[in-house]
Amino acid sequence: MSNMTRTGLEYITSILGKAQKYVSDSVGTTSVNFKSRLHLETTLSYLRGSTKFHDDDYAKNFLQYETPENVGLGLFGTDYKIDQKNVHPFLEFPQSGSYNWFPGYYGPPSTEGWGYWEYNAWAGYIPVNNSGVQFYTTNLSEPSSGSGRLTQQSPVRYSAPSYLRVPFFSSARWLSIKNTTGLTFTNTSDYSLTLTLDKNLFLGIQRYDHITDVAMDLKFYSHAYLIQGYNTTTDTWQPATGVIPIGDMLLPLDYSITDNGNTWLLKFNFNLGPGFSWGPDKYWHIAAYWCSRDDMSVINFVNKTNTFAPTSPNILVWNRKNFFIKSLRCGFDLDPTYENLSDPYLVSNNKTHNYLYDGEYSDLTAPDKYRITNNFPSYDQGIVKSYNNIAQLSIDEILPVVLAGYNKGLDGQDPYVEYKSFIGNPIHKDFISNKYKYLPVVPKEYDILVTLYLIKAPGYLYGVVEGSNQTFILSPDPENPIENNIIYINEIIEFDQPLPNYAQKNIGDEDVAKILVPGFANAVDFFRSLDLTDTFRTSTFQAIIDSFNQASLTDSLPSDFSFDINKQNLLHYNIKKPSTELLQNANNEEPKAIQFDIYGRESIKSLAVKQPSTILGYLKSDELDITNETLSSSENFEVYLEPSYLCEVVGDNTSGNKVGEDYTFRLLLEDSNQNVLQKDLKIMASKYFLSDHEYNNRVNQQLNTIGYFKKGTEAERTSISDGVLENIDSWRLQGYAGIIPDLEMGKARQIKTKVVAPPDSTKISEADFRKKYENLGYTSAQIDEEVLKFLEAGGEFYDVNNSQYPESWVALKNLGVCVAQYTFDSTPYWNINLNSYFGENIAPVQDPDPEPQKIVADSFTIATSGITIGDLETYGTEAKVSIDSAINNTVGGSNKLISDYIAIKISPTVNSNIERFDVNLKAILDSGKTKILNSESTIKSHIYLDNNGLPGNKLSSGSEIKFSDVNINTYNSETFILPYSLSFNKDYWIVLELSSPAIDGTFYLECNTTSNNIATISNSVWAISSGTAYIKFYQIDTEILGSFNRSSLNITKYLPGPNKDREFSDIYYVDGYWNYICNKLDSPQNLYIYPRAFRNDSNVWQYAPVSNDIYACIKYLSNGQIYTITNKIFSASPKWRIKWYQKDASNYHIVDTTSFTPFLDITETSIDYPNADDNLDNPTYVNAVAIGNFTPLYSETYTFRFTANSGIRVYIDNDLVIDQWNNVGQNIFTYALNCLNSNTYNIKIEYYYTNTTISGAAFILKAQWSSPTQTLTLINSNSSNSQTPNPVQIGSHKIDKILYLRVGKTMEELDTPTNGAPPGDRLIFRSI
Repeated sequence: MSNMTRTGLEYITSILGKAQKYVSDSVGTTSVNFKSRLHLETTLSYLRGSTKFHDDDYAKNFLQYETPENVGLGLFGTDYKIDQKNVHPFLEFPQSGSYNWFPGYYGPPSTEGWGYWEYNAWAGYIPVNNSGVQFYTTNLSEPSSGSGRLTQQSPVRYSAPSYLRVPFFSSARWLSIKNTTGLTFTNTSDYSLTLTLDKNLFLGIQRYDHITDVAMDLKFYSHAYLIQGYNTTTDTWQPATGVIPIGDMLLPLDYSITDNGNTWLLKFNFNLGPGFSWGPDKYWHIAAYWCSRDDMSVINFVNKTNTFAPTSPNILVWNRKNFFIKSLRCGFDLDPTYENLSDPYLVSNNKTHNYLYDGEYSDLTAPDKYRITNNFPSYDQGIVKSYNNIAQLSIDEILPVVLAGYNKGLDGQDPYVEYKSFIGNPIHKDFISNKYKYLPVVPKEYDILVTLYLIKAPGYLYGVVEGSNQTFILSPDPENPIENNIIYINEIIEFDQPLPNYAQKNIGDEDVAKILVPGFANAVDFFRSLDLTDTFRTSTFQAIIDSFNQASLTDSLPSDFSFDINKQNLLHYNIKKPSTELLQNANNEEPKAIQFDIYGRESIKSLAVKQPSTILGYLKSDELDITNETLSSSENFEVYLEPSYLCEVVGDNTSGNKVGEDYTFRLLLEDSNQNVLQKDLKIMASKYFLSDHEYNNRVNQQLNTIGYFKKGTEAERTSISDGVLENIDSWRLQGYAGIIPDLEMGKARQIKTKVVAPPDSTKISEADFRKKYENLGYTSAQIDEEVLKFLEAGGEFYDVNNSQYPESWVALKNLGVCVAQYTFDSTPYWNINLNSYFGENIAPVQDPDPEPQKIVADSFTIATSGITIGDLETYGTEAKVSIDSAINNTVGGSNKLISDYIAIKISPTVNSNIERFDVNLKAILDSGKTKILNSESTIKSHIYLDNNGLPGNKLSSGSEIKFSDVNINTYNSETFILPYSLSFNKDYWIVLELSSPAIDGTFYLECNTTSNNIATISNSVWAISSGTAYIKFYQIDTEILGSFNRSSLNITKYLPGPNKDREFSDIYYVDGYWNYICNKLDSPQNLYIYPRAFRNDSNVWQYAPVSNDIYACIKYLSNGQIYTITNKIFSASPKWRIKWYQKDASNYHIVDTTSFTPFLDITETSIDYPNADDNLDNPTYVNAVAIGNFTPLYSETYTFRFTANSGIRVYIDNDLVIDQWNNVGQNIFTYALNCLNSNTYNIKIEYYYTNTTISGAAFILKAQWSSPTQTLTLINSNSSNSQTPNPVQIGSHKIDKILYLRVGKTMEELDTPTNGAPPGDRLIFRSI
């Protein structure tokens, strides 16, 4: 008998798995690592040439291979290379908008004059722009486009009619000095400016005085208008004192220079003429020029009585500008290696990256190659495909960077590689020998294409020299530096391409190929067939099999497990529920299944083919999380209800051995190709799923059965009798794929995917309809006539589509949950009346257009800090339109017929991430027809890339709408979901496709008649058509991490909606639900709970008050620690919620808010009838219940005063204080109470009215209060309750992820051992 414990088994399998991985990795594969196998395949490709991607290889003309080419991850037809770039280390001055020049733009001008930022041509020098084009001049007034410059022997400026020589300098930079004296300096001031500057700022000085050792080719220039202020509040440069005309010369400054070791002492006069005025706190910009072949030895300087000598941080040193030496190794590009390939490609398997939705279906054929483009990320706005300006580095630092590729697009959709740079942390140059250790982490979804290392460009070319005490800073505000003041100049010093490039020319030598290639190909074949599984299987078997103490396992041979499914299943079962005590947890507690690490799973898999059951995520009552485990191969998943002994301890308020609440879980399930399926899995509160006997007993005892379900007999299920699960459409149509109704502790259910259109006994397909009449003996013509009658009578055919996504995955990428609570109350407890402000439907009993002061919303949203008010309300009429106005057209009025396809051209002017779009559509019926017959057919949406002015390759597909969704005769806006990242330098086409031609009608798209931005298909060929369509694009919404009582489109994108499957009409319904996701943030952040918001009458966003106190418990993870907070999040606002009930003579005096539904449920700021504006029609019999929460302003005795002309009862904090239910006629009733201004008082008024006792009189009801200090006023007018809530920070930590959220009506609801959650709701998501 084995003495191996559970911990020992986990440990030894992990050790065996690590050894297995080490051996496997040494041999390698062709898809995920670059070891022996990949190197062998690469070498074979080099020898014979690739035979997979082109057809003219020299070797294959005379050599035949039994084995086809087996290439894995690699490049085809290109390498990557470092590229020399001309660097311009300055911002380009914007050509539009309101901007102020400052020294960060362009750098100092050439000595030709202001605005001539580079030297123009002269003999022997012709400048070249970034496009490689030579030019002579930028001065358009020069004759012959400046070609006369080529006769000049030095730099010149044009001064009609001749050229004048100007000084030659190779380098320049700005110095900006802040005036901190409080004085204003002019050209007549008896002051000089003294600066002590590091000599390294002027590297490249060529001429020195051999006696004084000072620079003779250093000159300083400025202008009277180069005085500028800086606003540290707005972090912006202010306008200069004047605008320098283009071509004006900067004036040389009189200065002196003295050598002082590593520095120079410079003194300047203010010799810029009478226009020079340098005021307090202003910056004076001085241009330093040096490195010249001209003699600059004549220096004039006049000593002054006083000296101004600023120091850091009042001296700003800007980037060095080189006029002639500009080239740096900072760029990169493709380096094609095979001219016969039209496009280079990346072969990358198992990374198709589609985002899928359960219940839909798309063909997931993976491409065999992805097109490689040269659309690399750029970090310098002036240089494309460049890593210049990526980071500020010191002279001792090295920056590791990884260029990675992300596969996009399906087969047939022009699949391509999208680039992303991952930037590491700077390391000291001393660690260069171990630099690979410091590469940034790249997610597994990406392929590493290039690794490179950057340094700060050498000081003699570019950059600022940092002093040990930060002598030179980047901006005028050290606390809030402007990042774009200086462009950081970076150079690539090392470049590595880890991927092989297969598509290269072969060796081209027939003799060598005949001798060498066949033998080498045989060697490659051997390695391809090398299988180490038997070795691993035997070692695992010998190490662990005895620990299970079962003869049927221990009497086996290792090889038995490779084919004997029974033995595989037996081993899996013993791992999932070990019977040996040593392999169980203490007291056989959960998890029963042994949990192995990634290495242990591989070790078990080598023996038992499949991996052991692995926990991937869970909701353990009050904690939701995922384990971040990834399986090595696809497996079925299941949800398991873990037994909980806490139920017995807690007592009555539990669910026994069943699920206690109704959940919707959002599972993001990743398959082996890195596709992610969004599965919203509904799990019913199974305590409401009874055995047939239990259910029937409730019926016999006349107990409530609403919301309860049973399995029922087959006859009951077929006829959908009361109580059977078939009353729930999710179950009737999809079974366990739609909802799991019957989980019990210790039981599991497989997670299944929905089919697109399952068989539905309540609907009929056209085929079945025709078959029915065929069986009745109808002719074909008669059947056609019956079909037409059926459709014209409003019938619809249903097409069954059993397509569904596979039900096996490798990982649970994320997990969210929505918890729904049900009620029998006639009106919801939670009150939200702002939906009409967003163009949404409201409850019939609510005020359709409440005034802003009456808005309430018992609801909230959780998101990161800094969200602008209104940004979390981007739905309905407030949906967030694209930032690119050029792709939002508001034109229309004409018709454009939609045949099979119609395309709308868009040309983004900025990069824009879109999520959905609206177009205006309508249907026109044929004469005499009443509907589109094939109403279940759809209009699909796609996006295509432009190809020479017409739709080219399909890039992505979006959502679709049914024909029946489109308005008849009048245009209506229709929304299509189509997430995509648009690039400003590309044209695209939005394509609408009819799944089948419309029968008995035609569809139209609203357009105008200008331009030619429409394309249609004729004879399978795209053709341009006139018109520009109305189309509006919407941005991606702000990411939501949690919410309460929210299910709008911008919320359900991120979070699951409530499970309402147990609702029964308006009798039993969901009243209150919250949802959240355990999404780990990219970096820890402060999270806030945001109240709901709406636009008031001034079109200004404001937060909405709440109608009830809202309590919440939130558990979160921060820096490895779990924190739990339970608080009142928002306090009820001082408003009245009034419910009016229509009554009759028999019951008008009975107040029953449970059995009766109000005809009006409204919010009021005060109670003052008949002066209120509730539009109540003088009813005969009504009663009402009004509830409000109010805080007095003063701590003293308050007199509560109520005026009524019928029966009235008043409760304060649930105490009945006025009972005048038999009152007749208008009377005043009062009650005195000692109040504290620190307390909030709950007031409830019950009132009835009948005009049979008060002939012709309107009902009267008024609520007031007063105190010695408070004059008599309506209750609410003088309450200290906050009218408007503000966002509330969650805890005091930066948060990694939310683990739990629960909302309560009182603190007591949340004060339980599991923070309000049912203790038995411990749901585990795991592989089967």
